[in-house]
Amino acid sequence: MERREYRASDVQGRFLVIGATDDERLNRRIHADAEQLNLLCNIADRPEICNFILPAIVRRGDFMMAISTAGKSPAFAKHMRQRLEAQFGPEYGKLLDLMGAIRQKLLAEAHEPEAHKPLFERLIAGNLLELVTVGEADRIDRLLGDVLGPGYHYDQLMTASRQSGE
Repeated sequence: MERREYRASDVQGRFLVIGATDDERLNRRIHADAEQLNLLCNIADRPEICNFILPAIVRRGDFMMAISTAGKSPAFAKHMRQRLEAQFGPEYGKLLDLMGAIRQKLLAEAHEPEAHKPLFERLIAGNLLELVTVGEADRIDRLLGDVLGPGYHYDQLMTASRQSGE
């Protein structure tokens, strides 16, 4: 790693620039250089000169939540991320894996995508998340059968989901 003073040419050919120095003038110069080249630029703790933000992220498989305080309190964003991580467990990722597998099966059967919305709403209203949380495969199968008809089985759908994710 080379240690030297910043040069405007350092941002040339880049897609994204992050300035995180303790020198306010240098951070503003980095911002100006990036802006001149129409680059994505984030200056730490200076939201007024950022053209994108770095939110705190809670991720559970394909389920993601972003928390932002618009730069006013990164500490509060971190606090909220930790609270939400405790509240939203891995079952949310499993639910999305199941929903994705159901959607793929419906599409393969030539169902019209706009017809899916009420089906998914009925599954959610039928407490599918809670059933996934406690691992009630038999009750999940009954709910899937009631809403989607025969041929929808939790274990098979989850196996298909894992195979498509490989």
